[in-house]
Amino acid sequence: MTAEVGGVIHPVRDISLGGMRLEGIVSEPCSVITFVLFAAVDADGADKEKTIVATGLVLRHHRNSTAIAFQNATMPLMKMVVRQAARQLGIEPYLVK
Repeated sequence: MTAEVGGVIHPVRDISLGGMRLEGIVSEPCSVITFVLFAAVDADGADKEKTIVATGLVLRHHRNSTAIAFQNATMPLMKMVVRQAARQLGIEPYLVK
């Protein structure tokens, strides 16, 4: 997955239902940012939720990464996160069909 913040694309290094960690420094801690999250593509080329626009609170920086907590998370965002985790684990995301 990748996320666009301020016109710059950042790889998503870790993601959960609560937030994500992006490679790179995107903003100062305590800043609320808007980002576009791009889904990873399935092996068959399908990506059910191509992009999601969301907001997050920058929590902290660690080395060359930024931790962000999702703000006002939506069901489409949560479904995208679950599907991404399922892809990484190689399991069927049965809870979000």
